[in-house]
Amino acid sequence: MAAVTKTLRFYPAVMKLPVRQPLVLAKALSSLAVISGNRVSLDAGLGPWREDFTYNGVAFEKRGKLMDECIEIIRGALRRSERTLPSLEIDRNGSMRSTART
Repeated sequence: MAAVTKTLRFYPAVMKLPVRQPLVLAKALSSLAVISGNRVSLDAGLGPWREDFTYNGVAFEKRGKLMDECIEIIRGALRRSERTLPSLEIDRNGSMRSTART
């Protein structure tokens, strides 16, 4: 749809950023932005359900800090700036966990 429309804006849905891989999401948003002529927006949220975080191996108590870091990583990736990740750890399986202190 993005390639064949001129005015339709794309909102991929509300994403729970702390349980997403920020660089993978940035790549998807970037691709959609190119195809659509920058007609894409992202709505982000935390979500109140502890089970979502437990299932994804993310500390529920650190979700706010992780969301802030995910936003910074996504913005940096879309701007193509370098960013170090001092408190995020991504393991071999792609799972993200935080070593940040709350």
